[in-house]
Formats: sequence, C-alpha cells, structure tokens
Amino acid sequence: MTIYLRENIKRLRREKDLTQETLAEFLGVTFQSVSNWERGESYPDITMLPAIASFFGTSVDNLLGINKIEQERKQEFYYHNSK
Repeated sequence: MTIYLRENIKRLRREKDLTQETLAEFLGVTFQSVSNWERGESYPDITMLPAIASFFGTSVDNLLGINKIEQERKQEFYYHNSK
C-alpha cells in the first residue's frame, strides 16, 4: 500500500504558497523535518497528523491519500476479476 503523505504535504503547502519554515514553525518542528517528510526520508509522528491536516483544512484520510489508495484497490480488483 502506498501512502501519499509526502506528496500531499508538499502539494498542500505549495498550493497555499507557504515555505517549509512556516509549516515547521506552526507545528513546532524544524524545517529540516518538513523537508525530510516531503522527500520521503521520514514521516511525521502519528500524533502530528491531526495538526497537519487541520493546518491545511483537510482530513487525516485525505492527507494520507486514503481515497486514492481505495480507488487504486478497486481498480486492481476490477482489473483482476474482469479477465
């Protein structure tokens, strides 16, 4: 299962025209942490997910890309069962 957290944090931050430093300051982490998240080198602590989602005005499910994951699963299921 692919988690889309890295892509979503980067996309949402850029859509709001914010720097990594701005997001980091709000969350109380270093900008290097945010940079590492966006590069997929590490993940934020799970307890931070609600704060990150709230900052961007979205849900934790959307932040993680759950909708996209479910869509991919359905497509794979239909593909394999239509043969």
